[in-house]
Amino acid sequence: MLLATTHITSVFYAMSERHPLFLAWQQGVLLSGRASFELIQKAAMFGAEMVVAVGPPSSLACELADACGMTLVGFTNDAGANIYTHAQRVQRD
Repeated sequence: MLLATTHITSVFYAMSERHPLFLAWQQGVLLSGRASFELIQKAAMFGAEMVVAVGPPSSLACELADACGMTLVGFTNDAGANIYTHAQRVQRD
């Protein structure tokens, strides 16, 4: 369930400074672009269980998400999405 959304100019800043939105919703992170290794690393630092990105993840991001037990979803759009790691957290209709 999506609890809140907001526009933050710098995802790196928000995740580095532990923005209150990220602290309040530790189940996951929504990214409007590519899921990079650095963003997966930051999400893992605060305990996110899932990262959903509009764009594709890098191969290193996939490896790290898998090693951390994090669900990584990319290429998200109206038609669907690709689940790269730990698909058991995703409920399919």
